[in-house]
Amino acid sequence: MLVLGAAYAPHLITVFGLTERAVPASRLADPMAFLTRGVAGGQALALSGRLAAAS
Repeated sequence: MLVLGAAYAPHLITVFGLTERAVPASRLADPMAFLTRGVAGGQALALSGRLAAAS
């Protein structure tokens, strides 16, 4: 978990930081929600693909 977090954290920090700079503060909630959904959806797809390949 530590290795995965160390590899994944810089990506998350960069993406969320760039989004925060590109979007006006008054409209920040929706883009952050979409990013969070995308991250969770991507992880779910990757995990389900690996589980399907392993079975």
